[in-house]
Amino acid sequence: MKNDKANTDLRVKRTHKLLWSALGELLLDPKKEFSSITINEICEKAMVHRTTFYKHFVDKYDLLNLFFLQFQDEFRKNSLEDRIEIPFQTIERNPKRKMMDIIALKQKNDKT
Repeated sequence: MKNDKANTDLRVKRTHKLLWSALGELLLDPKKEFSSITINEICEKAMVHRTTFYKHFVDKYDLLNLFFLQFQDEFRKNSLEDRIEIPFQTIERNPKRKMMDIIALKQKNDKT
C-alpha cells in the first residue's frame, strides 16, 4: 500500500473502504475469479477513478493485501487473552469470517 502515513485521513479511509468493498463483492461473484478481476472492474464498482486507485495501491494484489488486513484487524480487536487461550473460537466470532469462508470457497479453483 502506498502512503501509509495518510491512512488516518478520512478521505483515504473512505477510498480504501470503497475499493476493498468493491473487491469483496467481485470476489463473492460465483462467475469471477480473482485472476480475471480487473482494476477497471474494481474502480467501476467502487465508483473511484482508476488514477485514484493507483494513488493508493500498486496493483490489485496490493488491494487484496488490504482486504486480508481488514480481517486480521477484526481478530486483533479481541482481547490478547482470548487470542491466546481460545484462538479458534475467537476466529469463529469474527464478523468477517463468514464472508472470508465464502470467498475462499468460491476462489479455490482459481489456478493463478
